[in-house]
Amino acid sequence: MAFFREPVPEVSVWRRFRNASDTYAVMRRDGLIGTRALGNAEAMVELFLELVPEFPNLFALTIDDWRNNVVWRADSVTQAALLDAFYPLRVPMIGAGGVEFTLEVPGDQLSLSAHLEVVTWSRTDRWLYLHDRAGLAERARVRGRLWRPARGAFPPAGNLTAGVKSIAKALAMHPV
Repeated sequence: MAFFREPVPEVSVWRRFRNASDTYAVMRRDGLIGTRALGNAEAMVELFLELVPEFPNLFALTIDDWRNNVVWRADSVTQAALLDAFYPLRVPMIGAGGVEFTLEVPGDQLSLSAHLEVVTWSRTDRWLYLHDRAGLAERARVRGRLWRPARGAFPPAGNLTAGVKSIAKALAMHPV
């Protein structure tokens, strides 16, 4: 039995942020296929933004602010609403990290970790193709960031904290 895939369209915006050290590793666990992508902070935030439109249009969103130990959740968020709310936070996120964004639907998950790594889980291998299309190099293992502050150990970042609160309010998120 043969399966045919449509050609994967080329991503152009993402190329600007490419770096030879931007890599990903594949993880397999309990019938799920995961990826963990590492690279410079700007590239990982842009990769997350590039992958959001590949997610189903309606999803559950969890925002976990490691700096302030606050978690928000909303069960019906659209791609457009998240992208509109997240876009102004790109620069503060790149500079400070410390906030995790996780999108979930049955069978799929996309996260931008507090350490600015992009992590995906799925029942299919579709994220592998999307990472390849974005120009990331697959490795057997990826080394984590040298700086990995623990929850609560991130230094203050007023603009990011205010922006996260603004996103939570704009998307009608509730504290968990």
